[in-house]
Amino acid sequence: MFGELPWWVFATMAALSAFSFGLGASWMYRWQLWKRRSQQPLPAPPPAQTLLEERVVGTVESLQRQMEELAERQDFAERLLAERRPALPAKREKVNTPV
Repeated sequence: MFGELPWWVFATMAALSAFSFGLGASWMYRWQLWKRRSQQPLPAPPPAQTLLEERVVGTVESLQRQMEELAERQDFAERLLAERRPALPAKREKVNTPV
């Protein structure tokens, strides 16, 4: 029917058969692996509300620390100014201005 075929036709047919078999076996292996993995339950991710609350609480705590530091700095600055400022006289002297 086909007559005599060259050797490379048989080699090509054998290579295609081997390649097809390997591709099919690989697909079956990956499909079974995917099937096994899909049957295992995934761990539930934390809800977005919890993550948002943690972030807000962290931000508020950071702001509170910064406010406390600023209050301490203000107290220190006020004490320094009070030490450097001369005491006010008991009686205020009237100052005449030429206006």
